[in-house]
Amino acid sequence: SILKWAVMSVPATFTNAMLRYLEGTMSLAFRRRLVTLAHRKYMSNEVYYQVIHRDSRLANPDQHMTEDIAHFCDGLARLYSKLSKPIF
Repeated sequence: SILKWAVMSVPATFTNAMLRYLEGTMSLAFRRRLVTLAHRKYMSNEVYYQVIHRDSRLANPDQHMTEDIAHFCDGLARLYSKLSKPIF
């Protein structure tokens, strides 16, 4: 029983480590694309200056936008890895 468990733990450990690595890589790829897109939209037509000067309730909107994108991408990559993880 213990030998069987030990034999199964090596591939399972490798699989989990690889899924974590791929999850981080996917999250980073998603984040790069979304931040680039958001940056283009945010800096076009002087949207940045309009947000800063017209609405004083929002402090550091660019920082909040980047943090929200990072959380979204982490969650999206985690969802993908959870759905693709083998169940046995």
